[in-house]
Amino acid sequence: MKVLVLNLSGQEEALAPLKEAGHEVVL
Repeated sequence: MKVLVLNLSGQEEALAPLKEAGHEVVL
């Protein structure tokens, strides 16, 4: 699963669980 995040500066902490779950996060 790829998660696309646009213009959400400062959301790295919120995305950490997704990254740990193995999702590809595109900032």
